[in-house]
Amino acid sequence: MPIINPELLIKIDSAKQKLDEEKLDTFVDDLFRNMQRQVIKFTSTQDGDNARRRDEVIETFRNAWEYGKINYKGDFNLVLLSDIAGKVEPNLCHPGERHVRYRSSSATLNELGYVAPIDRNRIHTHLERTLEAMKTMTLYPVEEAIYLYSQIVRIQPFDNGNKRTGNIIMNLTLNQEGFPTVFVRPEERSVYISLLGNALTGFQEGGANGEPLTPYTKPDYRQVAFNDHFANKVLTSLLCSRNNLKSLPRYRISMQTKYQGLTYSAKNALSGWFSKREQVNQVQLKPRQKEITITGQIPYETINHIMKDISNGKMKYRIETL
Repeated sequence: MPIINPELLIKIDSAKQKLDEEKLDTFVDDLFRNMQRQVIKFTSTQDGDNARRRDEVIETFRNAWEYGKINYKGDFNLVLLSDIAGKVEPNLCHPGERHVRYRSSSATLNELGYVAPIDRNRIHTHLERTLEAMKTMTLYPVEEAIYLYSQIVRIQPFDNGNKRTGNIIMNLTLNQEGFPTVFVRPEERSVYISLLGNALTGFQEGGANGEPLTPYTKPDYRQVAFNDHFANKVLTSLLCSRNNLKSLPRYRISMQTKYQGLTYSAKNALSGWFSKREQVNQVQLKPRQKEITITGQIPYETINHIMKDISNGKMKYRIETL
């Protein structure tokens, strides 16, 4: 049973394929990095009690994200979960340990009146069932990412930093598969809390009279609604990425010269212009055709100036706006 509306998944997959077909690596990577910076900024302080230590929380969240990017290879496991939690909240680590142990006290989401699993054994059981359920389901990468987030937030394995840890796991999974990162904006908090509360109720009722894995593998409409909220964020980011990509200026430079090296010099000079300004771009050279295609925010006059310096009377060229 899908955990996200199948029609929404089809739209996401279509948008991803179109972006992959058209994308300029430097542009899309930069756009996704901007989203990651927003994740760090907003998600790290999404809990009210963290606002007092905002700078510290942002720094530890950034460290946890970088640690995850290095160590996450697309295979989620409970060791990685505890290690990332240790980066998110280093003060929860025991001396000489880099990971965080499961909490031994009760945890309540005060806004919802929800009480999470109440001891370490139950926490471990819920996490193991999450892994077991994932093995029985064929999940699209976006589904897997959101599923992990929803379960970590529901289980609340640690004394603090659960939403931040869950967000990092979700976005590492998305990032691994080339999807943009997502997060809850401050102005969305009330909607998020409402959807989360309904999803938690749906999970609890789903497990009342069924098998232990039923609420994990057969989510009801309230859980699906929560998952769809994040899936729509992924779709919106993909569509915005493609629209932004299409809005960039494009040029073609056709060259005539017997000095093949000049074509490479022109390509390197144009790429260097973008690099110095840290602007997203794509500069592609077709050596046999002696043709350069440029996509990026560069004035026509600047291209002409660069080409004039490179040619030095040894090359004729024509610049076209595409």
